[in-house]
Amino acid sequence: MLSSFLRCSHRANMDWLLYLQVVLCVGVVPSFTQSIVKHECVNTVYNQVTRKESCSNYILYILEGFQLDRDRTPGLSALSDEDLQKKIYDWSVSPKAPDCYFAKWVSEEKTGCCPGYIGEECTQAVCEPECVNEGFCIEPSICSCPEGYTGYRCEDVIADVTENWKYCYKFPKCFGEKESISQQRVVSFEECCQVNGGGSWGLADGKCMPCKTNVVEKEVNLAFSTCLNFGTNYWRTFDGLEYQFNGQCKYIMAKSQQWHVNVKLVGCSSFKTCRKELDMVFNTLHIVAQGDNISHGNGIKIFINETNGFSSNIGGVSITRAGDYNCLVASSNEEEIKVKWDANNTVYVTVNGEHNDEFIQQVGLIATNPVAFGNGWDITSEDANCAKGTTEPYHCKDKDVTEDAERACQHLKSFTFAPCHSKVDVNHWYKICMTDYCLAAQTAGDDPQGVVCTTLSNYAHLCAQRNTVIEWRTSSLCPKECPEGMIYTECGSPCPHTCASLYMMAVQKCSMDCEPKCTCRPGLFLHNGRCVARGECPCMHHRQEYPHGEVIKMGCNDCECTEGTWNCTQNPCPATCQVVGALHYITFDSLHYSLGGKMCYYDLVRPNPEYQSDPRINLVVSALHDKCSGDGGTSLCVKTVRIVFRNITIFLEQGGEVTIDDESFTDILPYISGHVHVKRATSQFVAVTGFGFYILWDGVSTLYITLDPFFVNKVKGLCGMYDRFLLNDFTTENGIMESVDQYFADNFLSDPSSCNSDSLSLQSSPCDEDVGLRIKALQVCKLLESNAFEECWSVAAFEYYYARCMRDYCMRGDASDQPLCTHAAALARECALEGIYIDWRKHPLAVDKCSVECRQGSNYNECHNDCENSCQHIEDKSFCHDTCVSGCQCDQDTYLDNDGMCVEKKYCPCYSTYDGSHTPIGPDHTIQLNCANCTCTDGKLQCGESKCDVAVSCPNNQVYREDLPACGRTCVDANRVTSARKRKGSKDADV
Repeated sequence: MLSSFLRCSHRANMDWLLYLQVVLCVGVVPSFTQSIVKHECVNTVYNQVTRKESCSNYILYILEGFQLDRDRTPGLSALSDEDLQKKIYDWSVSPKAPDCYFAKWVSEEKTGCCPGYIGEECTQAVCEPECVNEGFCIEPSICSCPEGYTGYRCEDVIADVTENWKYCYKFPKCFGEKESISQQRVVSFEECCQVNGGGSWGLADGKCMPCKTNVVEKEVNLAFSTCLNFGTNYWRTFDGLEYQFNGQCKYIMAKSQQWHVNVKLVGCSSFKTCRKELDMVFNTLHIVAQGDNISHGNGIKIFINETNGFSSNIGGVSITRAGDYNCLVASSNEEEIKVKWDANNTVYVTVNGEHNDEFIQQVGLIATNPVAFGNGWDITSEDANCAKGTTEPYHCKDKDVTEDAERACQHLKSFTFAPCHSKVDVNHWYKICMTDYCLAAQTAGDDPQGVVCTTLSNYAHLCAQRNTVIEWRTSSLCPKECPEGMIYTECGSPCPHTCASLYMMAVQKCSMDCEPKCTCRPGLFLHNGRCVARGECPCMHHRQEYPHGEVIKMGCNDCECTEGTWNCTQNPCPATCQVVGALHYITFDSLHYSLGGKMCYYDLVRPNPEYQSDPRINLVVSALHDKCSGDGGTSLCVKTVRIVFRNITIFLEQGGEVTIDDESFTDILPYISGHVHVKRATSQFVAVTGFGFYILWDGVSTLYITLDPFFVNKVKGLCGMYDRFLLNDFTTENGIMESVDQYFADNFLSDPSSCNSDSLSLQSSPCDEDVGLRIKALQVCKLLESNAFEECWSVAAFEYYYARCMRDYCMRGDASDQPLCTHAAALARECALEGIYIDWRKHPLAVDKCSVECRQGSNYNECHNDCENSCQHIEDKSFCHDTCVSGCQCDQDTYLDNDGMCVEKKYCPCYSTYDGSHTPIGPDHTIQLNCANCTCTDGKLQCGESKCDVAVSCPNNQVYREDLPACGRTCVDANRVTSARKRKGSKDADV
C-alpha cells in the first residue's frame, strides 16, 4: 500500500514523521514573457510503504529502515515497551511467530508549485481567505485592492468610515481580521474597544487608534500545563492565557513548596540581545542556566551535548540535550517538572502529575491587567536596576516599518502554516511577530529577519506539540545548516536511530515527543555525532568500541562485529563454581546462596551415580566447613579442600599447606603425575589441574572450581547440577528439590560421622543487631561501591559483593579487614575475566588494609596467566589455562624456578616429558634421551641426532610403532579415514 502526501499533514500517530518537505525555490522567467514569473520548487514527496510479514523478521526490516506499526498489528498497542521487547526476542527465534505490520517513508523528488502558488504554470498566488471586492492576490496572502477599498483582503470600504464610525480590528494595528462581534460593519470607539474588547479602531492604511488592552487573551478549550516565555515580551500561563508584558527584571515562572523556576530577562530591550537566565531549585539542588552555560551547587559547570547528560539523586534531576533545546526533568512528590530552554530567549516550564487548584491559581492566575499581573511576580531586589513592566508594548507606529512587518510576518498566515491555524491561534502569533519586528527594525544593530525566523520556529514548535508538523524552512526562508548526512526537521525524535540502538525497539515516549533538530537522513545512523551507514556501525563490549569486521574473544567463543552487532561462535564454555568468604556459594549455573550449619566435609562436586564407573568423571571435590580463622568462632568458612581423582587424594589447607597422598608437597611443588598437576599459580593461589577441571584455592577462604562442558549433566553437589539451568540447583542426591539451603546442603555431607557436634546458625542480617558494628562495616566495605570499581559496574554486580562484605564483617565481630579484602578480590577477578582490570589495592580505602607485598623481582597483578613466567611451562604448556589469577608473579623476562625464585631464562631448569616423570634437569646439564644427547638451554631440552636404535619410551598408554600416519589417531578420528601421508617413527596410542 502506498499513500503519498506533500506539504503539511495532521500527525495521528507520531511513530512516523508524516512528511518532510524540502523546497528549493527557483524563479524561472519564460522566454515568451517578462511579466509572469513561474514559482516552481523541487519538493520531496514522501510515500509510506507498508509490509505485512512474520514478526520473526523484525530485525531484518528494522535494518531496512522500517518500523513496527504497533497500532495495526493486533495485540501490540496495549503492550508496555518492556513486554514488547521480550516478545520481539521470542519471535526472533520462533518459526511460529505471528504476522506484524512494518512501515517506512521513502522519498521522491518532484517539481511542482511552491507553497502559496497554484496553476499549471505556478503563477497564480493564493490568498486565504480570498480577496474580495474584486481585489487581486498578487503574492501569497497579499491582496491588491481596487480604488475605494482597503484592508488585508480588500474588505474595508473607505467611504463607510467617518470620524465617529470606523472598523474594529482584532489587533492593535488596524489590519487583518476584524473583531468577531463587529464583523464588517463600522462601529463606535466605545463598542469596539470597551464593549467588544477589540484591538484597534480605524481604517487600514488610514488613521488608526489602538485600544487599551485591559483583558488578557486566552485560547479557548485548550488545557495547557506548560508555561512559556518567548522573546522580549511574550508570556503564556499554564492555563493558556497569552499576554505581552515588557518587564525586564527577575520573575517567578512557577513554584511549589519543594521547587521553583525563576527567570531573569537579560538585555531584552532588543530581540537580538535578549537572553533568559534561569534560577532553579529542586529540593536542595540549585541550578543556574543561560543557554548552554549551566552550573549547579557553587558554580560547578555542567557540560551537556547530544550524547552526554547530567543527573543527580537530589531532586531526581536530569539534564539532556534535545535538538535546539536543553531539557531538565525533575521529580517532586507526585509531580514531574520539565524545563526546556534554548540558547536564545525561549523557556518552557511543564508540570505533570497531581497539582491542586491552589498551585494552578498561583502560577496561572487569570488577571485583567497584564502589567499588574507580571509585576506581581517580580522578585528583583529593590536596589537592582531593571525596567519594570509598563503599558502593553506596541512598536508599529511607523507606516513603512509596519508594512515591512506585515509582509515579513505574512508567512504565519500562508498556505504553509494553514493546517495549524485551527490548533494554535495564528493571529496572536502574527501580532507578536509584528510587534517584535517593529521593535527590532527601530533598534540599531538588531535583526528583524531573525525575529521572524524565531517567531516562525516557535509557532511551528507549538504546532508539532499538537501533532501537526510544519516543515516550513526553505533555502531562502530561515535556512538551517546541518552536518553532512543530516537534514533539519521541526520534529526530530528525542531517541534518534543510532548505531547503539540499531537493533532495539524505540520506547513509546520516543514516538510521542519531538524536538526541532538536525537528524540523520533515512538509512543513516547516528554515531559519535556523525551519520554513518549501517555497515560502518561499530560494536561495543564493556564500554570499548570495536569496528565492523573486528573479531574478539568472549568467553570461549570468537565474536565478529557485523553491522553493529556481535556474531559469535556457539561453543559451549566451561563454568565455574565459587565459594568466597563465610560460605557464599555461586553454583556452576549461577545460583547464589549462603550457608551456616554443621562443621563437616561437604561434597561440592561428585559424579552422578551412573557415571561413577567412568574414571574421567569420577571427580570428588569436598570442602571442610569450619570456624573462620581469627573471628571468634561466629561464622564458617572453607577450612580444607579435598580433591579425589584417579586414586589420588589432594588436601589444600588454610595457610597454603598442600598434602598429596599423605605426603607434604607444600615446599616442593609442582606435583606432576599422569593425571593431576598441582602447582603454585601465583603467590596467592594453588592450582590443581586434571582432565576437564581446574581448581584454584587461595589458602584463606576463596575457592574456584572450573569444569569443562564435558561434565554437563554428569555431576552434582553444593555447586549445583551443572545442567545450564539455575532453578534446579537445589536438587538433592535423591532428586528432591529443596527450598531451604541447609536442608539441601545436608544431602551432600561427605561423612556425617566425622562432623563436629557444634553448629553455627546462619544470620540473615547480622549488622542489624549491632548499630556500632554496622557503622564500622559501612566504613570498611564502602570501597566496593566507590569509584574504585566504577569502570566495572557495567559487567559485575558490585552490590552482591558489598552485601557479602557487610554480612561477613558483622558476623566476625573482630574488626578484621579480611571480609573487605576477600570480597574486593573476588569482585576484581570477575572484572578481570571480562577484560577490565582494577588496581583496587592501591585505592586509599584499601591500601592500608589489603596491600600485598611481593618479593624482589616479582610484581602483583589481578590477572596473571597461570603459566606466565614459569620455568616449568617454557616448553610444556599442557597444563596451562588462559584465565585470571591474582597474586605475585615474576617480572617480565624472568621465570619462577623450583625454589620459588625469579631467575633469568638461562638459569631455568628443564623437565623431561618423554617418560612422564617431569624430572627437573639443571640448566646447561646434558642427559641422554632416546640415544640423543639433550642439553637444557633456556628452559628447553635441545637434543642432537639420535645415534642408536633402542626402544623408544612413550608416555602414558602410547606405544612406539613404525610406518604410522603422521597424524595420530584420536577419539575424534575414530570414524574418519586418516591421511595417506606417513612417516617413520610415529607414535600412536594403544587403542
